[in-house]
Amino acid sequence: WYQRRVRVFWANINKTYSLVKVQTKNTLQLTKLTEVLSREKQRSDDLIYKLVPADVAKKLKNHMTVPPQIFDSVSVLYIDIVNFTLISSYHSATEVVNLLNYLFCLIDKLTDKYHAFKADTVGDAYV
Repeated sequence: WYQRRVRVFWANINKTYSLVKVQTKNTLQLTKLTEVLSREKQRSDDLIYKLVPADVAKKLKNHMTVPPQIFDSVSVLYIDIVNFTLISSYHSATEVVNLLNYLFCLIDKLTDKYHAFKADTVGDAYV
């Protein structure tokens, strides 16, 4: 009788250990998935703030409707570097990247100064 009880006791200990081991593994997997989800959420937030003005992004993130807005006056600035392909063919890639970086940083400062919304930068074009 005693030996049977000891065997049952150790069997229960082994089952408990196995359950704890599985639970620990599941917890680690959940932690990793939570970290991945958090990074992806941050990427999503960063993207929406690049695509639309901040007040619109906040409303969208809070699942609010964003009514159309009417403005009496707006300006849209399109910048394209004339002869960019020709210019870039005479300079190294580093020089071209430095030139674009310099120009776009200047424009970004003006955008920030006048609270304008930057829609996109593609190649040498700035909207």
